[in-house]
Amino acid sequence: MSINKVPICPVITYDFLDDAPAFTGDPNGDPFVVGDMTTGALANFVSAKVYGRVAQNPVDDDTPASKSVDTQKTFVIDVYWRLTGPLVAAFCGNWNITIYFESMGPDEYDFEIILPDGCTIPYGCPQPPNTDRNTRVYHASYTVPAGTVKTEPNGTPYELNLSVVLFSQCDQRPLELVGFVPLEDVFFF
Repeated sequence: MSINKVPICPVITYDFLDDAPAFTGDPNGDPFVVGDMTTGALANFVSAKVYGRVAQNPVDDDTPASKSVDTQKTFVIDVYWRLTGPLVAAFCGNWNITIYFESMGPDEYDFEIILPDGCTIPYGCPQPPNTDRNTRVYHASYTVPAGTVKTEPNGTPYELNLSVVLFSQCDQRPLELVGFVPLEDVFFF
């Protein structure tokens, strides 16, 4: 069975969390889940983290994550990621984000949010307010339309995960920058 793919182009900005959590389970109660970005052999030269949150009606980056979401209304998935280190300026290419929805109910409800053709997230140069050539910050905000998530009559829990991968501009193959965030379980009704 093939997985249904839902193309959504996020709004991209180059800002970062004002109080990024240090780790999953941050005692300050930050609403974002922290994930790692694997840098492979580059680990001594590039440090990277990825942060994600699902929220029904976010006002700002301090809005709590939603553990239950009404599928008849839009909801937002925010993804932030940051890279620092002396080799950050040496990369180029385009980012690819995939958000995986794995139903704990019927398997046919599983789907992925993908970037549509023509929607790119370029690696690029530092963007204001960041001016440090050895730092890149990104924020992708996905507004998921009402009715996208299928549920059983009494609701359906889903396990959500996301990946952030930098693809080479030359051959469209993944580079060493691969990030994952387990967005935890969300109940959709």
